[in-house]
Amino acid sequence: MTIIKIAPEWNGSHNSIENTENVLPGWAEIPESCMDVWKASGPFVNVTVDNDRKVTALTAGTEIKVEDEAETAKPTTVERLAAVEAAVAALMEV
Repeated sequence: MTIIKIAPEWNGSHNSIENTENVLPGWAEIPESCMDVWKASGPFVNVTVDNDRKVTALTAGTEIKVEDEAETAKPTTVERLAAVEAAVAALMEV
């Protein structure tokens, strides 16, 4: 059987363990009826469980991506210097 951790990780993925005979606390067995979605979406799924913590549905999810630092505009040296000068001027009340 394949089991899935019910709570997602920080990036929206769910951990899984294949070929196990035991269901761990906080985990649930993926039923055969949901395996197609699991195989197509991998760990990025939305998990629906019932009150008995049994998986009733898996739907395709999306990966939560970290903002790429290269895409984030960093201040230039001139902009940083201007900010420092403004802070010093504010402290000196000029």
